[in-house]
Amino acid sequence: MEGMVSVDDRREFGRVVAKDGVFASLSSSHRRNSARLTRVIDISERGFSALYFGVDKLEGTVSSATLFWPDRFSCHLVLPCRVICDCAIAGEFFGPFILRRCGVEFLRMSPDQFRQLRYFLKRCARDAD
Repeated sequence: MEGMVSVDDRREFGRVVAKDGVFASLSSSHRRNSARLTRVIDISERGFSALYFGVDKLEGTVSSATLFWPDRFSCHLVLPCRVICDCAIAGEFFGPFILRRCGVEFLRMSPDQFRQLRYFLKRCARDAD
């Protein structure tokens, strides 16, 4: 496209597009009953991006993500994380709710959590079967 600048993707780990039905419940250790359900768009070994309906930003409030994909294998994984960006999607309002997109970074994981995440990535990638 004319006027577009090509930018190299500088991510250390490539992201995969998530299959339909991959979700993450984001919660805070500081606020009880604060879980927010999100739909995962893409995911890597470093984090993921997701869509959710809300009014308030999640930045600075999330400390763990429960990733799940309710297929026949019922993949389920809880990881430490933080929200690094959160923005409203322009023009997407549904009553009092706004469609938002957030970026989540995984924090320090145990070797077992990392192994489980790699398995989850293989199962939930759109082109995986």
